[in-house]
Amino acid sequence: MTVRVAYLGPAGTFSQAAAACYVERYYRDPAAAPVELLPCPTIPDTLTALADSRAAEALLPLENALEGSVPLVLQALLDDPAIKVRGEVVLPIEQCLLGLPGATVDRLEGIITYPHALAQCRRFLASHLPGRKVEEASSTAAGARLVAERGDPRWAAIGPEVAAGIYGLVVLVRGIHDEKGNATRFIAVGRDDRPPSPGGRDKTSLILLPEHDRPGLLHDLLGEFARHQINLTRIESRPSRRRLGEYVFFVDCLGHRLVPPLCDVIEALGSGGETRVRVLGSYPVWDEPAGSGKMGPSPSK
Repeated sequence: MTVRVAYLGPAGTFSQAAAACYVERYYRDPAAAPVELLPCPTIPDTLTALADSRAAEALLPLENALEGSVPLVLQALLDDPAIKVRGEVVLPIEQCLLGLPGATVDRLEGIITYPHALAQCRRFLASHLPGRKVEEASSTAAGARLVAERGDPRWAAIGPEVAAGIYGLVVLVRGIHDEKGNATRFIAVGRDDRPPSPGGRDKTSLILLPEHDRPGLLHDLLGEFARHQINLTRIESRPSRRRLGEYVFFVDCLGHRLVPPLCDVIEALGSGGETRVRVLGSYPVWDEPAGSGKMGPSPSK
C-alpha cells in the first residue's frame, strides 16, 4: 500500500522540495511501502487530505526567517488537537523573478505570487518594479503556472527556479529576496501521537493554554524552563479567541517529552490547574540545511 505525504502544490513549490527532503530522510527503508507526494491546492486542502486519510502525513510551512510564522498553520494546530508534529525540515529559500521567454523586467506590468513570497521581496519590488499590479496565488508554483497559462509577457511570478523549468518560464532575475540566509521551516504533521524514540538531539513543540490571565503569568511559565536550563528555540503568542487580550503560547524547546528534565517541566506546568499543556510532538532537530532544488518522488495524479 502506497504511503502519501501531502504538500502545498502544485509541482514546483518550496513545499514540494521540503516534502521530498523529509521523505528522503525518514522513509529510507527499502522494504517499506512506497511513498508518493500528494500536491494540494491550498493549506486547508492539505489538512483535509490528512483528515480524510488520503495522506498519512503532511508538510506545512510554519515560519520564514524574513516574514515570521504562517498564521493559518498556527491556527490549525490550535484548533485541531488531533494534529501532531512528527518532524521538521529547514529549507533554504531563493526567490526568483520568473517570466515568459522573451519577457524583460522593464516591460513587466504585474506580479502573480504567494503573499509570503511577495513580502520576502519588498525591497527588490520597490526598487525595480514600483507600482506594478499584484495578484495573489495559492502558492509560488501556482503563480508560475498562472503566468504560463496567461501567456502575457507583461506578467511575471516570484518563486523557485525549478518552477520555471516545470511551467516553461525563464528566470528573469535570481535571488530577489531581501536578505541573505532566507529559509523556511516546515513541519511534518500526522493525526496520531507516535513520538520517535529519544535520539539525543530532539525538539519538542508545545502549546501553553492559560485558563486565566494574571500579572507575571508568562514570566512564571518561562521560568520553569529556565530553572531546568531548557533552551527555548521559539515562542509565539496567538489570541485565545475567548476574549480580547487573552493569549495562548506556542513554544518549541530542545529536549524530548519523555526524557528529564523536559518531562518534569511539562508535568509541573500542567499540575497547578492554571495552565493546560498540549504536547504537539517530539522529533529530531533538523541540523543540516536541505537542498531547495530537489523535488523527490513524483506527485500523485
